[in-house]
Amino acid sequence: MQKELKMAEKQENLEVKNIHGNLIVYNAPDALSILNDKLSNELSSGNLDLLALSQLSNDKVVELEISKQGAKKKITTPVVLYYNDSDPNLNFRTIKPWTAYDRAVHDAVATLYEAGYQYFTPAMVYRIMNGLTEDETVSPQAQGAVTKSLEKARMIRLVVNYSDVYNVYKKNTTKENDEFTVDSQVLDIKRFRAKAGGNIFIAYEFLGKPLLLEYAQITNQILNIPFDLLNTKSIKNTEDVIVLKSYLLRQIEAIKRNRRNNHIKYDTIYKELGIENPEDRSLRGTLYRRRQAIHKLLNEWTEKGYIKGYEEYDKKGSKGVIIRVLDELE
Repeated sequence: MQKELKMAEKQENLEVKNIHGNLIVYNAPDALSILNDKLSNELSSGNLDLLALSQLSNDKVVELEISKQGAKKKITTPVVLYYNDSDPNLNFRTIKPWTAYDRAVHDAVATLYEAGYQYFTPAMVYRIMNGLTEDETVSPQAQGAVTKSLEKARMIRLVVNYSDVYNVYKKNTTKENDEFTVDSQVLDIKRFRAKAGGNIFIAYEFLGKPLLLEYAQITNQILNIPFDLLNTKSIKNTEDVIVLKSYLLRQIEAIKRNRRNNHIKYDTIYKELGIENPEDRSLRGTLYRRRQAIHKLLNEWTEKGYIKGYEEYDKKGSKGVIIRVLDELE
């Protein structure tokens, strides 16, 4: 990964921007902002196809229904996820679908934006994702994984029609037939070489508010997760563990806030990790390690008082964990 970064630097004639060191110093915010709206959920689940388009057309639009099941009024958000296949600067063979790891990276970047940062580095993003302080080092491999995700977010574009959500959530500021459609990069950021304190390194600059952050703010569906829960000492922060933390935290918050079913199936967790066929016997070792990672995270969160405890269940072939957020299992 470090080799890839060095090659990228050689291939790109990046602007060298002198930055006062204080502008890019990392001071950890109080919490990680996790976007938990229907649009963010659908993007990382793979339910929205990534299209190669040279020109947008209405037949490519996906009508994403965001109203609750059984709601009297249907609320939809028309969206298109695409990249411009006529852009000679893009290497389309390297563009892959939006993943749960990309979502975790995006949430960290959105957190930095909300904290008022203008510039940021991949290392800062990684620290946000894992609740690390400025004194804790980030490996070149970890920075490389974050950089690849940031570059993907710069290449992929998202068209979002806000009309319905604005009319529902911002009634006092819009007229009934007002339309709001945005076509933007998933992350509107600029990559450059930063020079600060005598060092030159790769950094990014915000050119605008992240589109998914703006959407989540309109629908008021953002979770604020204390850094203490992200800084897990019992397990190494691999890409899969980062995805596990994000997914489990979203599920636990839903259980706490909505008193919803507190059973989480292993199969749904495997799917979040990109494991589509857990019945494959060749994956038994992988699945065992993922379950052990789940248990380590839940044990640590129990010790920290975030949950009361958990236990495994196996009912009619359905296996998973029951999360206890009250004194008694529901």
